[in-house]
Amino acid sequence: MSPKNPTKNTRFNPPRPVGGYPRESIKKMAVLFTDIVGSSNFFRSHGDIAGRKMLKKHQDLASPPIIEHGGIVVKMLGDAVMAYFLNAAEALKAAIKIQERFRNHNRGKAPGDQIHIRLGVHFGEGIVEERDIFGDVVNMAAKFLPLVKGDQIVISLQVWDQVRALPSVRLEPFPIPADTALPEGFTLFKVLWDEGVDFDPLIKTLVYLRPLFNLGKENFLKTWSGFLSGKNHLWGDQVETELTLPDKSVALIVRKAAFSLTLAKRVFEFLKINLGRDAAPFVPIQILIDAGSFLRGGNLVLDDLAVNWKEFEPGEVYISGRAHAHIKHTANISIRPAPDPNQPRSFVKISVGDAGDGAPPLFRYQGALIQGEYSPCYYCGDRRHQTTHCPSKGLTEITQALSRLGYRPVEEINRLFFNLLNGKLPDPAQLSKLSTEATDPTLLAFQGFYELKLVYQLRFFLALWGTSEENWNRIKERPFARDEQDRSGLLWIGQDCIRVSNLEQAQSILLDCLNRDAQDYRVYGALAFLYIEKGDYPQAKYYLKKALQRTRTTPQRIFIHFLLSRLYDLSEDQARAEEMVRKILYLNPYCYEAIYQDIIFRFRKGKEAVALHQLVKLIRRNREFYLYALIDPELAAHSDAIQPRLKELLEEAKSKAESARETGKEALDRIVQWLDEEDKEVVEARSRWQKIEELSRVNSYFGHLDIIHYAESIVTMSRRSIESRKRQLAMSLRELDDRAEKALAWANRFRYEFLIKEVKQELLRIRGMIDSEWEGENPKVAGKFKESLNKVKAIAARLDEVESRLERLGTIHTLLFFIAAFFKKSLVFQSANLALALILFPILAYYLNFMIPVFQITSHNIWSYQKAVLALGGVSGLLLAVISAARGLHKT
Repeated sequence: MSPKNPTKNTRFNPPRPVGGYPRESIKKMAVLFTDIVGSSNFFRSHGDIAGRKMLKKHQDLASPPIIEHGGIVVKMLGDAVMAYFLNAAEALKAAIKIQERFRNHNRGKAPGDQIHIRLGVHFGEGIVEERDIFGDVVNMAAKFLPLVKGDQIVISLQVWDQVRALPSVRLEPFPIPADTALPEGFTLFKVLWDEGVDFDPLIKTLVYLRPLFNLGKENFLKTWSGFLSGKNHLWGDQVETELTLPDKSVALIVRKAAFSLTLAKRVFEFLKINLGRDAAPFVPIQILIDAGSFLRGGNLVLDDLAVNWKEFEPGEVYISGRAHAHIKHTANISIRPAPDPNQPRSFVKISVGDAGDGAPPLFRYQGALIQGEYSPCYYCGDRRHQTTHCPSKGLTEITQALSRLGYRPVEEINRLFFNLLNGKLPDPAQLSKLSTEATDPTLLAFQGFYELKLVYQLRFFLALWGTSEENWNRIKERPFARDEQDRSGLLWIGQDCIRVSNLEQAQSILLDCLNRDAQDYRVYGALAFLYIEKGDYPQAKYYLKKALQRTRTTPQRIFIHFLLSRLYDLSEDQARAEEMVRKILYLNPYCYEAIYQDIIFRFRKGKEAVALHQLVKLIRRNREFYLYALIDPELAAHSDAIQPRLKELLEEAKSKAESARETGKEALDRIVQWLDEEDKEVVEARSRWQKIEELSRVNSYFGHLDIIHYAESIVTMSRRSIESRKRQLAMSLRELDDRAEKALAWANRFRYEFLIKEVKQELLRIRGMIDSEWEGENPKVAGKFKESLNKVKAIAARLDEVESRLERLGTIHTLLFFIAAFFKKSLVFQSANLALALILFPILAYYLNFMIPVFQITSHNIWSYQKAVLALGGVSGLLLAVISAARGLHKT
């Protein structure tokens, strides 16, 4: 639970004394009254609503200057304001500033819409009561106020005696009518001031000491109580006002601004000496130095201290830009680093000498994560709750929170766990509804802490519930059993009763399940969890051994061994606990959780060098264990050895990432130079570079490792794609060369030189271009490569065009060959036909008539027969010529 906001309800309100006022309630004070001139007429002319707005404007303009100069607004009396100051000069400064504000407000407005006020200030002894002041000083100020005219300030002689040194202010006697109730000899003065004068507000330097009990060891509360009882010895009379708040924080107003740094150093020294070893790795306190109008009426009021404590690291001093400017103005002191003067409300961390010894650890809160009064929780190791009430039971999924934390810078991880330790834990009833991408970053720290001991928790049991998976490392990738059949029935209800701490019903259900099926390891596992919650570790061990005998898969056996190891460890039987871990490593030598637990045992046995070597080796295998080593409270006792090594790993990864980033950028530039923007390799390389750019903005361990991976992939992609393009270029040239050679050979065989001459010349030019590119094959520079690629594309286009022309010429050649062959064959066939009809036919007809008289072919009708032979032979000759010419085409 976070402490209450110390900026609220901290105004000093002394109780009313019984039987009179004690001396400390009677104070010298300056009482200031304001009154609106003509307010009744304003209400009559403008109406009640406008009149109320006018009164509100009067209060809004008058109140800020009073607060800025250390006054307290006591009452809003309709159209008047009453306030008091312990310093008369500040009261007059506030009065002048109020009139200046009303003068600016009235400028440019119609006379009927303007607001004019009178101001009176008197100084004397008054009585401070809760939310009110009394006494003659109040009465006298109220009496002479009606004498003052609009836009005027009138003060008494008692005030003038206190403000004579105030610059830019002049006085003139103010006449008092004879019929007033003021005593004889009472003197008033009208105040005159230089137009536009602007007095600086009353600035005081505040030192705020905020103890962090949730982060300290058990004796810190006692140490802080000792500090509170003897705190005055640390500052003596150098503190003007102090206030102890309900959360035991201390707020101090120092008399000299420069003393705030000395005071912070003294507080650190006191706590470090009294805490001893418990002051490491940091003193559990936040110290804030600010400047502002924190004194009002002599009381310390912290309304203006609007800070977010979650942004400030413990064991450090933070100073605001306004306080830095105030210290520089009052003392010649240099503060490094100096706050931004343009942001007076921003805070920076500064060094005050002995605030810390040496470089702070990477992670500050290992020890604070398990502080408490109970025995270590079986599920998480925390001592602030019992096992039955462990918040991890509300987490039903494997959240992968440590993997996500690995992408956060160490500073943010510290801040997240600081907020977790000083804030309110999530409602257990809502934990099951938290998604793995929770919007509240503090929940990431919450989930990450409980993931450290994931293998001992109920949710891991559920991840194994219905799976036959044989790969242990894949179990964590499986949030929970997906088979709805496995997530139903009495056994599931029984384990869920354990999750919600309904142990009696769980026991009844599980024993019934045991009677029904005595061979299901899950029944025995659930019963073991039941007795773990009851604190009966011997009985839990009994059921785990029974469960081990009934396991069917290697991950199930590993899980049961983990549970047994945890039981032996919490029973202070480390030898048996180590034996269980060794059995896990026998089942699976690459079970990272078992390797990590073995490393913890080595640290406990004093084998620090070996354990540290194994830890680094494990982190290099599985980077998630960087987060284990960074956060796990079990390693807190060895943080002096581990944290520097983790810092080295972070710096090593950062250095390699920076180098890889440069190499990746060179590879990206190279691939962009060699290839075109639309090529898929260029698009993919740019996408990976974008991821590198995003990761480079955050100093995270996982981010650095990813940068190295993405950069190497860009380098590999660049090399492979460029080599691939070079091979493609060579293949393209070889293909073009073959095509050109074939085309030229065909052209040389072409029979009609007048048709092919120009094409042959073009082919010879193309051959020359190809030969020229062969001489520059596999160019070494991107420009030459792209030039060659473009030339090859141009050559291919020209060759395509030439091949099209050759195809057309081939068609023409075929047609000409067919025509020539047709006419040649036709001439032969028709000549033969003429010889047959005109020469041979009469001879044949004569012998036919002689041999076969029936034909009766005579000289009178032979011509008709000859014409028939000529016609039939002519047609046949044409057909034979076509067929013969067509059959000869394949030879071309």
